[in-house]
Amino acid sequence: MAFRVAADMNDTGADVSLLDHAESGPPPEEEQGVAYATELAAFAEALASGDSAELAAARAELDAVAGRAVTADAAAIAANFQCMTRVADATGIPLDTPMMAASQSVRDKLDFHHYASANNSKPIPKPLRPVARLLGKLIPAILKRVRLKL
Repeated sequence: MAFRVAADMNDTGADVSLLDHAESGPPPEEEQGVAYATELAAFAEALASGDSAELAAARAELDAVAGRAVTADAAAIAANFQCMTRVADATGIPLDTPMMAASQSVRDKLDFHHYASANNSKPIPKPLRPVARLLGKLIPAILKRVRLKL
């Protein structure tokens, strides 16, 4: 599903509202800033569900509104992320300390700590926690300064 992440990740800049819209439904497409967001979200949900009938229906709907090329791109992106996640999990790739610091609030907000792969990353050592907090504030500020959007 689509979501926007502002440059200042640690200052509640992550808009993850589209990730969990079961109760209220997704916001209108014009507020999401993503073409075919509703159909792409349904396609992603169907891929994750493992229900072949649901997937076929979502694929047909995405094809109808966005065309075969968009559907193929969405499927390729989903497959690539699945592959990358499996490789990372299988090899035990940990986050380094700067990335741990920079992504802490987003990981907390998305509750990534309950995934088994989170065990691959070591907690930030106590002596480095002040530095990590500083990095967590500096990195997004630097990115914002150079106008790099995440």
